[in-house]
Amino acid sequence: PKNHALAQRNEISFSDLNDEPLISFPDESNLPIAIESRRLIEKAGIVPQIDHITTNSTFASRLVAEGRGIALASEFSVPGKIDGIKRVQLAERTVLEHRLLHPRKHLHAALLELIGTLSAD
Repeated sequence: PKNHALAQRNEISFSDLNDEPLISFPDESNLPIAIESRRLIEKAGIVPQIDHITTNSTFASRLVAEGRGIALASEFSVPGKIDGIKRVQLAERTVLEHRLLHPRKHLHAALLELIGTLSAD
């Protein structure tokens, strides 16, 4: 939240999140950001105080704005400005897998045939 002590900084580290209430993904989540969050928390050696669990970035943003915790989010998952929230840069470099999304109808026919062949195997 905007009034949180960490929100007054330009950059924070995962170790700064020790003893902070976190809004997190379920342990079984395979979302790239969830996997990366778990990796960075483990690397920082902190024990997360997870107060809320969700897979919905809009809901997580609402919880942050209400002052219920801190959440890790990408610019893609929570675009634009949201009242009551301040984004703070992480000191740790993150490695997230990104994928290109495109309408299927624009794929070349040969590529569609190859995908069909590989899927049948």
